[in-house]
Amino acid sequence: PFFDQHTDAYRAEWGGFPPRASGDAHEVAEQLLRHMQPGGAMADLVLPYVKGWWRARREPNVLLLHYADALNDLPGTVRALAAFLGVALSDAEFARVTHRCSMEHMRTVSRQFLYQQPLNARHVHALEDRAIVRRGALGDGDAVLNGEQKVRWRAVEEAGYADEPGLVEWVRDGRAGTSAGARA
Repeated sequence: PFFDQHTDAYRAEWGGFPPRASGDAHEVAEQLLRHMQPGGAMADLVLPYVKGWWRARREPNVLLLHYADALNDLPGTVRALAAFLGVALSDAEFARVTHRCSMEHMRTVSRQFLYQQPLNARHVHALEDRAIVRRGALGDGDAVLNGEQKVRWRAVEEAGYADEPGLVEWVRDGRAGTSAGARA
């Protein structure tokens, strides 16, 4: 679904990339699965990227957060971020920040999340409105990947992250390995 949310203007800038989905969700998932596996066109967007941040998670200037943790405990995530930044929030400030991080609020300002390429004189937006602020939930992959594709992707994760203890669990669920604010 995400890659089909790119604007036609963005596709024109990038020679048709990413291609529009065919309409068959499993066919699209198959294409993305091939592209995201090692050796695929988008392979560096997944495994090496995540591994790099995982390896940096203990650095004093890095706070590794997982979307699942924010969904499950937004107040705890806001507290962890404030503590990491050394910011003391009053109760009123904490309530305001937490509200502004909520899906309820972000849906009201979703146009602020329209990515625009830097130094692009034509001001081309990469994504359609609401491409970033969508459901506020996890699990799009479960709805799109068929059983065989899920097995293949899990195998890619397990092979790609095998040398990093705790990473497979963290990628899939958050909490394990590091939780909001943890520096495991």
